[in-house]
Parts: sequence; C-alpha cells; structure tokens
Amino acid sequence: MNFVEQEQPTEAIKILIANTVLGSNGARYRHVNALEQLTKLDNPLFFSLMAKELCIGNITLCQRKDSLYLRYFTFHPRFQATLNTSKRIKDRESILKEEINVYLNSLISETKQSIYAYIEPDNIRSLNMAKEFGFSPTAKIAMYHFSRRLPRASIQFKILTYNEAIGYVRNQFSNHSYYVENPKSGIYAGWLINNEIALVTRFHEACWEIKSMKGAFGKLLIKVLPWLPIVNKLITPARHKFLAFDSFLSLNPSIDAKELNAFLSAGLAHFKVHHMMHWVDESSSHSQYIERIQWGLLHRILGKSEINLVVKGHAKSGPYFIDAMDML
Repeated sequence: MNFVEQEQPTEAIKILIANTVLGSNGARYRHVNALEQLTKLDNPLFFSLMAKELCIGNITLCQRKDSLYLRYFTFHPRFQATLNTSKRIKDRESILKEEINVYLNSLISETKQSIYAYIEPDNIRSLNMAKEFGFSPTAKIAMYHFSRRLPRASIQFKILTYNEAIGYVRNQFSNHSYYVENPKSGIYAGWLINNEIALVTRFHEACWEIKSMKGAFGKLLIKVLPWLPIVNKLITPARHKFLAFDSFLSLNPSIDAKELNAFLSAGLAHFKVHHMMHWVDESSSHSQYIERIQWGLLHRILGKSEINLVVKGHAKSGPYFIDAMDML
C-alpha cells in the first residue's frame, strides 16, 4: 500500500467516491451524481491510499484563497472501523490515521492555512475522528428544508449568468469568512420586479439514494414514504432529486414575503423538483430573510437542524459564507 497525491481523480478514486454511503447514526445516503459533482470542485487535491489498483481511502481537499476545505474523507468498507474489527485491522487503521494526520499537519505548515469541514452532530464516528485529527468545533450552521407539492412557475423568475450575478454576491458576502467563488458550481437566478433584479440566489442540483432517515424508525420510514400521500411527492428515497440554494440576497429592501416565497417556489418549478435545502449562518446580519420564508411541509416534519463547522488550525470568526455545494 502507498499514499498518492494527485490533482485529478483516477478511476479508482471515482469508484470509491461513487459507492460511498455517507452518514452514520440516523440519516444515510449515497450521491447518485457523485462523478458529476467531482467535476465542479474548485482546485481539488486528492490524497489517496492505494493497494495496487484499488483505492482504499481518499481525502479530497478544495484549495481556496485562504483556507482548505475538506470535501471528502472516505474509506473502502473493509477499512471502516466496526465493533467487531480485529486487532490486526485496528493496528493497521491506527497507522493509517497517523499517516493522514502527518499529511494534514504538513499541508497546514506548508500553506499557512487552516482546514475546515462540516459534520452533522449525530455523526458520532466522524466527530470522533475529526477530534483525533485535531479539528475543533467552531460554529453551528443552521439547515432548513423548503418544499412545495405544486411549485409555481413565474415569468418574474430569470436565470442569470455567472457574470450577471457574481458582482451582487461579492458585494454582499465577500467579507464573510470562507467566502469562495466557483464559476463551475451552481446556477444563479434572479427575481424581477418592474424589469429590475430584486432577489438573487444560486441553485445547486443534487440527487441522493436515501438509505435511511433520522430516528429509531429511520429505515422503516424509507419503506413507508412511497405510500404516503403528499409526502411521497416531496421525497423519493430511491432517487431523490432536489436543490440546495445559497448566496441569497435582496436588492430591494421593501420586497415582501410573498415575492420572496414565490421566487423560491419558481426555482423548484424551473428545475422540476419539490424540495430544496438551505444552510445559513444565522449570526450573519444578512440572514433575516429566514424568518420570512414559509418553508413548507417537509420543514414541519423534519424541522430545523444544525451542522458543526469544525476547523484544524486557526479558526476564523463569523459570520460564515456557506457554499451549498460543500454540503452536497
């Protein structure tokens, strides 16, 4: 076995990432379009453990202006720790962790940058591993679900080019920690009032195979969902297509809640889905729109949740910019 650092994913890396099931306690899911997501990463760096042609483990980092984002941290199933793991494999895993820690420390030393990641609070295995590698909890990021059974299209909804939108986004969010611009990621859209842009956001398309949901009856719920009226229109576990949105901003301070909700509903209609996720640092002064959104049925069922922002190295203070692509 040997460690390899590359700037492009090999076929072995693609196979590992495409077949990885994410999550631990509670929700578990697999990215159906994982290979497409790989093409959208900004300045990726792949650090892999190879056994001949097989990729046993991979760490993918996005190299950004003043930080490194930990995008993937995944291992082949036979290397994932379980309660029945033999002492021999545990010893091998300990050596593997030591090599990874040396690599991460060397990156911080060479680049003078910190490394950050997002971890769900009920993913105990990942939280414990992050602690072993020197990551510390820094902030809580709120997560919301927006859904409509019958989203409405509108002529006020307009797809924007990257160049049309980025100036507005930069002006509002460039002073947020971990702000990043990525022309390859997402599709910007605007909401027009009297032919002028009043609202801007960026949509990201995603597709998950949901293995289980949170709670004691998570696996059972996945089997029941397809038979529940209304809800089965919002979540399709075998191939759940949805959106995530970020960079939400208003250029018209007098815009009302009705227009705001119509904009998001039109986004669902445009992409032909019924559900989208949103992550936001609620400490930001630009997050007040959250209270004006009528989130819909899925939010009433799943509720607001929180994601841990963890950092290895110097942790920046908030408010934090959340790129939804980082969560997908």
